[in-house]
Amino acid sequence: TRFYAVPRSVSYMHKPRNHPGWSLEFAYLNVANSEFNGINFTEKKIDILTHLPGIENYQAYTDLKTEIRTDFFGAGGSIKINENLYAGTSMFVSVNSKYTLYQLDIIATPENTLPTDGYIFNNAQYENQEMMKFNDYRLLWKLGMFYKKPRFSAGLNITTPSVGGIYSDGKKVMRKQGQNNITNPETGDPMLNFVVIDYAEKKEITVTAKSPLSIAAGCTYTTPDLKRIFYSTVEYFAGIASYRMVETEEHLNLDEGILMSKGNFNDWLTFTDGANPVFNVALGYRSYLK
Repeated sequence: TRFYAVPRSVSYMHKPRNHPGWSLEFAYLNVANSEFNGINFTEKKIDILTHLPGIENYQAYTDLKTEIRTDFFGAGGSIKINENLYAGTSMFVSVNSKYTLYQLDIIATPENTLPTDGYIFNNAQYENQEMMKFNDYRLLWKLGMFYKKPRFSAGLNITTPSVGGIYSDGKKVMRKQGQNNITNPETGDPMLNFVVIDYAEKKEITVTAKSPLSIAAGCTYTTPDLKRIFYSTVEYFAGIASYRMVETEEHLNLDEGILMSKGNFNDWLTFTDGANPVFNVALGYRSYLK
């Protein structure tokens, strides 16, 4: 129910008069632009606190927001090798921008909050929050070949993985987790009450937002009557092994009980990323009716 548009590419080409076989170009490419906001609320009456008599009002709220955008800014050049063959290369600064906010709140409240039979009722509650935000600037290159005939053309493009962190800004990370009046469902014994929270920003954070190697090829064919054109394109994106995308030094001051209950907190503000290989195939057709 909403609509918005951005230019996926804006470019300027210059052909030097003294070198007619050369072309120089400055370009902006919007490679990715996605946004997601998912909210869910659940409410029911169930006996989730089995060690207490009666049923509880159970409520769970989840909220996930993600914004991902990747832009390329760069320049390149191509040369005409002969009447049918061209080759070119370009260098880009890739800007990877990511923002994610996750929140989970769960609470169980006894229907009867008055003390009965020696029981004192307390709300059982669990919460978990995570936030990550950054802009990361890296370098990458493109290499291309283009073959052209009057009714047939084909092209090949290779995009290198991004390398070298040039600069990053807008960096913020936060994570919070806590529980209160939670019991072991098997024994009914009370578990540790705790709240663990940490936050870091700016120079405290190291960001490495990788992009994969990609290889694309395509061709077009025009029928002899010049009224129909067929298109085909394939592109392969290589996988990226799991890696630390965002990491920082923690500032936690934890007591012994939390350490024994929750374990290692060395990666409390570390966010990992990765990707599986992807292979895309596209087919197109154009027909001039008149």
